[in-house]
Amino acid sequence: MADTEEGKDSGEDREKESGRKPPKTYLGKKIQNAAMMSTANIIIAYPLVGFGVGWLLVRYLHFPDWVMVVTMILGLVQGIREILNISRRMGDN
Repeated sequence: MADTEEGKDSGEDREKESGRKPPKTYLGKKIQNAAMMSTANIIIAYPLVGFGVGWLLVRYLHFPDWVMVVTMILGLVQGIREILNISRRMGDN
């Protein structure tokens, strides 16, 4: 089960074709994977926080009900911006 030169070349060729630079270290790859896995949490948590803030405003400060929807949408927009920032940072590596 020795590594052949063919196997190494095909992996390098795929990296060149995709146009992305691979992480330089094993730790860098782990950090990149963790950042990309956190996107699912971000897309769920940010709108929930927005909804919670809206609910508090409606419940205790007597704002109109549509404020909950607006703050939830603002949370979703901020979550998408955060995901775009993460993907942009991962593209720089």
